[in-house]
Amino acid sequence: DILMVDGFLSICSLFLVWLYMYFSFENGFLASCAMFEIVFSLPVGMCIWTLIAQQKIFWYQMLVIYMILGIGADDAFIVWDAWLQSALEPPDISGSARTRFAWAYRRSFNAMMVTTATTCGSFIIGCASPLPQVQSFCVFAAIVVFVDWLFCVTFFASAVNVYERYFRGKQCFGCRKEGEAGQCCGPGCCYVCFR
Repeated sequence: DILMVDGFLSICSLFLVWLYMYFSFENGFLASCAMFEIVFSLPVGMCIWTLIAQQKIFWYQMLVIYMILGIGADDAFIVWDAWLQSALEPPDISGSARTRFAWAYRRSFNAMMVTTATTCGSFIIGCASPLPQVQSFCVFAAIVVFVDWLFCVTFFASAVNVYERYFRGKQCFGCRKEGEAGQCCGPGCCYVCFR
């Protein structure tokens, strides 16, 4: 019974983070891509931990998923915010999707690199702990944070570009035209009650 409740709460936390990203991005495609890169960073980190570092995985290391949900969502918001800001730049930047993406990518890459370096650095400092469990948790968490950053600057940044090229202005993953701003199915429709 306890495992069923804990499993349900874990699924609920994943869904709530996805829902928050959906309302923030106002798009299911971007929210799903962001959630994929966040969740997928854990098994890749586990592979690095077990295959390259030749270490065992313990149950307490799986708690990293809750930490990476917040860090990964934050990284996705940084990329998205830089993309939105690029539209407000002078025409030499905002004039084409290519220059907008280059500007947004440089801006978000540097911001995420700094936050990832400080987060990984703080976990590496945790390796100085005399407790082996804390040491292994900290190294594993640093690996997962780094992998999440790699996925965000590659996969999610590409997803923003794909969204802009193929899905922007359409609803339901490109099936129908999007409504006008302020109307049902238009920009701000689902999120307006939270502003």
